[in-house]
Amino acid sequence: FPVKSLELKEGTLELNEYQSIFRIFLKVLEERASPVIFYLVLSVACREEEHVCETDIQDSIFKMMNKNSTDVLVKTLNVAWEIFDESSGEFSSNIKLATVSRFLLPALLSASSHLIIVFYKEKLERLLKVVGDILRGGEESKVKTLTSKCGSFLLFGALYSKMDQAQVHSKGSELTTLAADVLRISNLFPQGKGD
Repeated sequence: FPVKSLELKEGTLELNEYQSIFRIFLKVLEERASPVIFYLVLSVACREEEHVCETDIQDSIFKMMNKNSTDVLVKTLNVAWEIFDESSGEFSSNIKLATVSRFLLPALLSASSHLIIVFYKEKLERLLKVVGDILRGGEESKVKTLTSKCGSFLLFGALYSKMDQAQVHSKGSELTTLAADVLRISNLFPQGKGD
């Protein structure tokens, strides 16, 4: 495989073979939601702003989300989450944001409410802490924090667009209760007196 799909010239045998092979991976991804295939597709596609098979990738993510069980899909989506949330510096800010915007968001926006709740219950504490992070340190540290904040806001946007108001704001709802507990225990966003 070339490093970037755009290295292959339009109309060439190499590009046609590349697209055919890539579409085979996508078909397997649709049917099985394999975390390994998801990682392969993601790692190849996120090297560039738009992969030559970008439309096929988005279609396959949608089909994958509609053909597989919640348990399987959460494991698969956790692959993208782990790339976004890693802190060792293995993945660049561009890769992390591409992972969120081109893989996690389309998947979550086509997911069932049940899957959304299961996925976010595991991630809510981390997302809330990231939103509460303050920019500190040198430029590299600030870029990491901003990347995490941007991705977290995108993920909260998906949560709010998929769930009805009662599921994210009603006292006693699963996600609201969890968020309140995280905010209280972690002392995030402390309320002023009289608020």
